[in-house]
Amino acid sequence: MLELFSKEINNSKRVEECIILKILLESNTISVVDFKNIIKQKYGYEVSQETIDSSISNLNFKFIREKKEGKLI
Repeated sequence: MLELFSKEINNSKRVEECIILKILLESNTISVVDFKNIIKQKYGYEVSQETIDSSISNLNFKFIREKKEGKLI
C-alpha cells in the first residue's frame, strides 16, 4: 500500500494531496475554504475546485490507470 501511495500519489507531481493528508493526520478534518487558504498563503496560488476534486479522488485511489503492453502502468 505504501509503495502504491508513493508511486501514484506522493510522487512530486503536485502538493495538494500531501497537504490534505498532513492536515487530516493533524486535525482529522479540513474544510475546502481552509484548504484553499492554506495553499494560497503557503504557495501563493489559488487551487481550483477541479484540482481539489482530483486530489480527493487520488487519495481514495479512484484514478484511471492506463494499460501498456497488457500491463497496468
